[in-house]
Amino acid sequence: MPPMNDQPNTPTNQSGGINMSGGQMHVDGDAVGGSKYVIYQAARQAHPRTFTIPAPPRDFTGRTQEIDELVKLLTEGKRAAISGTISSLTGMGGVGKSTLASYVALQVAAEFPDAAMWIDLQGMNDNPLAPTEAMRQVILAFNPLEDLRKATDDELAQMYRAVLHGKRALIVLDNAHDAKQVRELLKAECAFIVTSRRQFVEQGLVLIRLDVLQENDARELLKKLCARLTEQELAQLTELCGKLPLALRIAGSHLGTRPNESAARYIEKLEQQRIELLSEANDETLNVEAAFALSYDRLDPETQRRWRFLAVFPAPFDANAAAYIWKTELDQAEKSLGDLVRESLVEFSDGRFRLHDLLRDFARGRK
Repeated sequence: MPPMNDQPNTPTNQSGGINMSGGQMHVDGDAVGGSKYVIYQAARQAHPRTFTIPAPPRDFTGRTQEIDELVKLLTEGKRAAISGTISSLTGMGGVGKSTLASYVALQVAAEFPDAAMWIDLQGMNDNPLAPTEAMRQVILAFNPLEDLRKATDDELAQMYRAVLHGKRALIVLDNAHDAKQVRELLKAECAFIVTSRRQFVEQGLVLIRLDVLQENDARELLKKLCARLTEQELAQLTELCGKLPLALRIAGSHLGTRPNESAARYIEKLEQQRIELLSEANDETLNVEAAFALSYDRLDPETQRRWRFLAVFPAPFDANAAAYIWKTELDQAEKSLGDLVRESLVEFSDGRFRLHDLLRDFARGRK
């Protein structure tokens, strides 16, 4: 608000007049006598809403239960982590964590009128995004002219929390490396969805593990991608792809864009060399082997060796069986298996462990 003048204007005998300057409306001598100042505030221009959520594929299919759970969590003010598990979403490569996160973020975007932001934390890269760099993205989204060149890490953290204070905002932290990477980011006052292949629980995140698609949903996705597939072919491809969304998309897109290719012949070849065929040469994002390799390459050499040995099991197994083939003590075997479950390279249910069929094929092809 502009300051008031120390001295009032001298009264006049005029009938009155209005002058505008310096954010003040000056009304000269009226019937009451003297001068009055009416202070006004120009309407503040609202900053354009920050919205950077990518659209999911138009043929997005299934995940009804997970969508309902995530929407409920976020609209109730909770936070989610999706890992190949959710609100942190976690899960194996290719299971559709990021796709689900974007779909849900769009569903609830209207609940967060100040911002709906997507930040790729690059957790599977050799150099994941530093938390302070993620903070910079958020600060500049709200204050584009802010000079952050000399800001310390502590100052960035304070500004980051300040710009989000009181805001109704949603931030998707996609592809998190680990809990340490997101810890400071989660101290802001807003809603979060975190996706990661590594399972972790941090600062009130509700963890939901994302599994492969249900049988009917897997067939529906294939049908959307290639309408000419017969019911038998849909069933065969669903099984060969292990109901993994990435594998289903690769197989369905391959046949859908090659109407001259026999689906029966493709299925025969797929039975012999699944990992090799489940890739598109012209699209590195449609590559099952590359998706799995990102997780495998993060393991130390000894853990890689132990994980490859698990490919000898064609069915679920227990910790004793793993200890036997690894020639190690049961306690050590249980610890190693727990680490592999956390990395979403081994599944655990009802006291037993298993490798997804495609992961087993991948492990057998590694040396």
